[in-house]
Amino acid sequence: DGTPVNAEAVKRSYERILDEKNRLAYRSWFDSIETITAVDEYTVAFRTKAPFLFLANRMATPPGSIVSAAAAAQVDQKTFASAKPMGSGPFMFREWIRGSRVVLAKNPNHWLASRSNIDIIELRVVPEDSARAIGLETGEHDMTQIIAPQEADRLKANANLQVLNVPVWRINGIYFNTAKKPFDDVRVRQAVAHAMDKKAIVDTFLKGYALVADSPLPKGLWSYKSLKPFDYNPARAKQLLAQAGHPNGFSTTMWVPIGFYVNAQQISQAITEQLRAVGIQVKLEIMEGGKWLDLLRSKGPQEAQWEMSYYGWGTWSGEPDYALRLVFHSANWAPRGTNRNFYKNAEVDTLLTRGPTIVNEAERRAAYEKAQELIWNDQPWAYTFSVNQPTVAKKTLRGLKVLPTEQVVLREASLTR
Repeated sequence: DGTPVNAEAVKRSYERILDEKNRLAYRSWFDSIETITAVDEYTVAFRTKAPFLFLANRMATPPGSIVSAAAAAQVDQKTFASAKPMGSGPFMFREWIRGSRVVLAKNPNHWLASRSNIDIIELRVVPEDSARAIGLETGEHDMTQIIAPQEADRLKANANLQVLNVPVWRINGIYFNTAKKPFDDVRVRQAVAHAMDKKAIVDTFLKGYALVADSPLPKGLWSYKSLKPFDYNPARAKQLLAQAGHPNGFSTTMWVPIGFYVNAQQISQAITEQLRAVGIQVKLEIMEGGKWLDLLRSKGPQEAQWEMSYYGWGTWSGEPDYALRLVFHSANWAPRGTNRNFYKNAEVDTLLTRGPTIVNEAERRAAYEKAQELIWNDQPWAYTFSVNQPTVAKKTLRGLKVLPTEQVVLREASLTR
């Protein structure tokens, strides 16, 4: 909107995030900040309430982007991002037709504007994996990111396309509402974990593009610790269910979002069959991804009626506080934060509160390793796999970068014809 991206803009942008009245979902990501001072035109000083070693990482995530505070002040804060977002990046918002597309235009005043010859980016909503693949083959699309492994393998043979198989910091699995029976009982959650043949799921639906998860942290992230898996053991699952008071199993519902995760519906159907074998009858509720996310993040423990959900969490900032505290600390329960399944463990809370304040690296690692062990035993998710992100693009799209954070970087990309 023409306002300068200076220290005052940065200050006001973060003040907007931290203002309790705005009730922004990502406020807890930056709640370590105590004061923000514009020192001079291009210098900003952030003072934290205590040492917080990951603040710079957190600022590099999309919610940490600098936006126009003046533009944001003119609309409801909860709808700013969907009404008329005004940011500071190399591309500017032009149009959003819900369920169809988002259109961005090059920002000619951005300091990297000369590095790319792309003038317009159109982000299209194409829910079906096969339709995204066909769009690449026909030339209708220049690239797609979320694509099924079987489609990616087939597209490798196309001389006009490039396939990037990038390991990303994301773990997918079955999310439990731990505030709702029977999933408030750790034995039930562990039973589900033992009832799932995770290797078969990976081999069948994600071969070459995933690994069976063995930690709440994705492999490759600092402080990751490999833990003993909840192996496929239907007999142990039945034993745990009996101990929890469900010798004949029980019936439940699982939400499955469409368009968010590769092969989510097929994987969920396979898990349903595996759980049926131990007496758990699962009804799948398939829903549009946007509706699913709104329902998950807008309800507190008293209002949330869901029981299980297919779910994944990607670590945008590349550090364990993001991957663990934001998701598992009880202070971050939805709707205030991103602990959307209401998990609570007092010892985990203590470890995750201390983690980013510990200056000594060995002590900090030990705290995060212990937290991983406790969370893993509690199984607030039935962790299934960590994923690779197959990204397919035309070979004429040069300079494309895909990060382990799952972000696609186009600011220095160019199209050749």
